[in-house]
Amino acid sequence: MKVCFINPPFKAEYGKFSRESRSPSIGHSGVLYYPLWLIYAACVAEKNQFDVSFIDAPAKQMNAEQTLKKVKQDAADAKLFVFDTSTPSIYSDIEFAGQVKISRCIHYVSWNASICNS
Repeated sequence: MKVCFINPPFKAEYGKFSRESRSPSIGHSGVLYYPLWLIYAACVAEKNQFDVSFIDAPAKQMNAEQTLKKVKQDAADAKLFVFDTSTPSIYSDIEFAGQVKISRCIHYVSWNASICNS
């Protein structure tokens, strides 16, 4: 089974949003922390024989449209999607997860909340 891990886009037009920093924000100095918890989860899934796709939208400064296109390219056959979230971006993260869900029938899980649909 394929699992797609996504660090979703957030205000890409203003810079790279760092969810992992002490105070999640768009860094003015260009500093961007790796999405470590998401990476750890992807590594555990891969170690347990799952096929893994990883999309880090803030690192590439991708907007929602570009990220959805990447999801369709890299994770068309994924059965589970895992989204990294943070308090400042939660509404945008939920909206993006909804866009992924609408584009296909999926199960999705967030670090801060779990919602599963068949």
